[in-house]
Amino acid sequence: KLAMSNGNNSHRENLDREPASPGEQVAAKVKSNEDGSWILGNVLEYNPATMRYLVQDEDEVSRVIQLSYDDVRRLDDSSANLRRGDSVLAVFPETTSFYRAVVVKTPKMPNNVSSGNWEVIVKFEDDEDEQGRNPARRVPARFVLRRSDVEDSNDESDDED
Repeated sequence: KLAMSNGNNSHRENLDREPASPGEQVAAKVKSNEDGSWILGNVLEYNPATMRYLVQDEDEVSRVIQLSYDDVRRLDDSSANLRRGDSVLAVFPETTSFYRAVVVKTPKMPNNVSSGNWEVIVKFEDDEDEQGRNPARRVPARFVLRRSDVEDSNDESDDED
């Protein structure tokens, strides 16, 4: 049985304990500004001696970035560890970039478990439409990361929730 309430971090730790394999799609932290941002990328290679990855930007395939082990997160198809109100980073629809969002509904197991396609319903920060409403958007679970799993305490976060 999965311990839902307490299993949040252990699942992430197990996932991060093993390095991502070549060809695996990952979240990659790139330094485009002072705090860096997370994008989707593909692992080209991993060097266990230096603990560094070569990652190809999923949007600009000519862009290859060398990243430390800590700047790469493996993606997970399950969202069993997410709850309503959780702060997350999620890939905005039709993009390959992660943006801050909040889970608006505790995810439920997909009806067809064999397909395993969890979806997470989120509201993105600064995502108002013309009427000033912030729409809820569906994002595949593999494109959602808990902010606590990717933003460590020395990231100078301008908004302490």
